[in-house]
Amino acid sequence: MSGSRAVFAEREVRGLLAAQITSEIGDSLARVAVALLVLERTNSALLSALALGLSHIPPILGSALLGPFADRYSRRQVLLVCDAARAALVVVLALIAVPGVPLWLPLVLLLVTELFTAPFEAARSALWADVVPRPRDLLAVSGVSQVLAQATQVLGLVVGALLVNATTPRLALFVDSATFVVSYLLITAFVVERGSLVAGEDVRPFVEDLKAGIAAVFTHRVRRALIVLAWAITPLLVSAEAVALPYAESAGVPSLGAFLLAAVPAGAALGAALATRFDPARLVARIQLLIAAAAIPLLLTAANPPPALTLVLWVAAGMAQGLLVPVLMVSVAAVTPPALRGRVNGVAAGGFSLFIALSYVVTGGLADLTAEHLAVGGVGALGLAVAAVATRSWPRAEVLAAVSATSLDEPQAGTAS
Repeated sequence: MSGSRAVFAEREVRGLLAAQITSEIGDSLARVAVALLVLERTNSALLSALALGLSHIPPILGSALLGPFADRYSRRQVLLVCDAARAALVVVLALIAVPGVPLWLPLVLLLVTELFTAPFEAARSALWADVVPRPRDLLAVSGVSQVLAQATQVLGLVVGALLVNATTPRLALFVDSATFVVSYLLITAFVVERGSLVAGEDVRPFVEDLKAGIAAVFTHRVRRALIVLAWAITPLLVSAEAVALPYAESAGVPSLGAFLLAAVPAGAALGAALATRFDPARLVARIQLLIAAAAIPLLLTAANPPPALTLVLWVAAGMAQGLLVPVLMVSVAAVTPPALRGRVNGVAAGGFSLFIALSYVVTGGLADLTAEHLAVGGVGALGLAVAAVATRSWPRAEVLAAVSATSLDEPQAGTAS
């Protein structure tokens, strides 16, 4: 544990975590501002869910095409360029988020802004393995990063909902822009310039990079198993959030909407904190049980319990998710060579965004056709089916052997075959 404390004392680790906190709080502020704006104008659970899921649409293809920037250019420079671009674009978004402006215009600008999130996330994910090369330390840092991601999402969603209700969406968007500026300054001050891992003569057209990333994912049995499973569980991660605001409206307690919106992230923060106490191999060995634990509370939502009990159920689902996500991320990093991480992260993030966007659409559509509690319950049933399939056909022994081999103290990330 003392070794882990030493890792968090390192300047780069502290700088990256601080930059993450500021930018993710702003992201959450923007998301809830846009979602409440859409719900207010349309009164539709589907359109509100689409607004929440809008940020995941550009990375569907953008992550795979733009993720290679994290390999062929300095990862620090990629982070800085993306922060600067997003800060400027969100200012423009705030200026046009006024009554009378057609709703599609700020939504389109938000889509353009999110295009810069794809290379940013790929670069940051790849950079963590550069800054913290030992798998045990990487799990600790990734776990803390997940805790912070969920905690800042909770804070941003709750504060954002209260702020938008008290003022206007424009103020939340201006705050969002400021957080990107702060993130830019933190990265400038704390992150070391490492240069590109891909030599100039090795740089290929982006389509070739995309092909290389896809091949690196699907021709490697362990990487393929880990990433496909991560894609399969995405409905569990977002279904409750997708219908939280209309769920609160239907239950007659709209003031609870922000807390229902933040329930799963709050639970995930607790789960991610617990994840830092385990070896990755121990969690991988129990992956099917964790999926079931994330699905069952959502399934119980179908019984339409009182809103307070729903809040508890969604926090419990989030805790299981908080254990699932960090171990999948660390396991993929551990079995991927450093020079391929940007491309692999890009393909993985693109598929992840596709399934998240589809999950928002399907959950919101089911809520409009039936009811919010039935839509969430249906996703819980789907999660149990994924756990059953994983139990029968997932290459558990191979995945466990590969992750165990890279869970030693030596910096072996990327050497597993």
